[in-house]
Amino acid sequence: MSKNPQYGQFDNLLAEQSNVTFMLIFKNAEQIFKRDMKPDVFDSFQNQEPGWKNFYGISWQLSAAKKNYYTNFCLKLNRDTVLVKN
Repeated sequence: MSKNPQYGQFDNLLAEQSNVTFMLIFKNAEQIFKRDMKPDVFDSFQNQEPGWKNFYGISWQLSAAKKNYYTNFCLKLNRDTVLVKN
């Protein structure tokens, strides 16, 4: 994944350190979603425009230091997704 330029851009958005990181790359997880989701939910996931398929990945990071607790949430659009402002 480190050779993928889109992953590099996504990785640059994440915090340098965390205690726990959850990361999901949607393209890599598509077969798992297809297998584990109910068919109508997966169809909605795959066919809705705009929808989750327009995102490259999602990350949620949890960190704790002394008596402080921090969370980072990051969602990155695919490179070919165009944002439209109304």
